[in-house]
Amino acid sequence: MKKYNIPEVSISITLALSAALIFYFSTNPPQVHGDYTFRIAGALLRGELGLRLNEFPSFLSEMIPYEGKYYSAFPLGSVISMLPIALLFHEPPPVHVIIALIAGACVYFFFQFTNLIGAFPGIRDFDVG
Repeated sequence: MKKYNIPEVSISITLALSAALIFYFSTNPPQVHGDYTFRIAGALLRGELGLRLNEFPSFLSEMIPYEGKYYSAFPLGSVISMLPIALLFHEPPPVHVIIALIAGACVYFFFQFTNLIGAFPGIRDFDVG
């Protein structure tokens, strides 16, 4: 049975928060020029497959115009992954905050994975019984 110790959890969380903060402060906040998937996810929540003409900003040049609407060329999985964020926000959220949180989560889970495979054997306690 697996047993966690306090140093392992605190190291994981500290590394994850450090990575998120470093990523957040080392990048420029991007504008909303890449929020295609967020906008399409919002349209899906309204029961539409595309953006209406009045919702389409001119800088979203990678959308496909067809019969008065603009459609996404991005995979459905990327649009579906934005549905929870589209449920929480009506306007595009600060993207660099979300990306910093994702970077921190990746560091946390990769650290936990390396512990699982024994890459840092001194950090883990094993209960063999």
